[in-house]
Order: sequence, then C-alpha cells, then structure tokens
Amino acid sequence: MYSVYLKSTPGGAGPSAADVTATDRQALLAGVARLGRLWLERIPAADPQREHLIRMGILAESLMKTGDRSPAAMTTARMLLCANCRHLDAAPKECAGQALDRCPLLRASGP
Repeated sequence: MYSVYLKSTPGGAGPSAADVTATDRQALLAGVARLGRLWLERIPAADPQREHLIRMGILAESLMKTGDRSPAAMTTARMLLCANCRHLDAAPKECAGQALDRCPLLRASGP
C-alpha cells in the first residue's frame, strides 16, 4: 500500500450534516475530485487502484456538472472516497468513515 496521507489542520468540529448547504456540497464534491487527482499523481502508473480513483473523479465531476447533490449522490461519493482512502491508507487512525463535511482529508485540502 502507498500512503498518500495529508495531515489535517486542527480546527473546530465544523458544521453538522444538517447545516451543509448545496454550495457546501458542491465544494465537497470538488474536494473529492481534487483528492482523486492528487492521489493519482502520487501512485505508480501500473497500480490497479488508479482505475478506482479515476472512476471516483469522474463521478464527482459528473455530479458537480449535473448539479446532483442529493443524499444518494453524496453518499455514493463518500463511499468511493472512503474505499479509496482505506485502500491507500491515506488517513491512518484519523477517520471512521464519517460524513464528507467531517472528512479530515477534505478539510485539510481546503476549497
């Protein structure tokens, strides 16, 4: 496994899931796409995980383009991000699969 860990910055707990606006969801999806691109840059070209990262990025960008910020769409984006994160060991001991707005990697990567 390749560690593509991004150290999170200390801060408050952030907004609750109920407080996440459509604009925030758009930013979260942009963050998912951005992390996918970053991870793609950091893993070897022959790594089979690349295909999963590409699919995650395509999904996030498609959801942003279509404006689909439904709970189902956000859950799918979170599931793909979490699966890739676990496989790459990107946030060891920092994450328990929480909502996107509480993801330490998305918070560290910023808008």
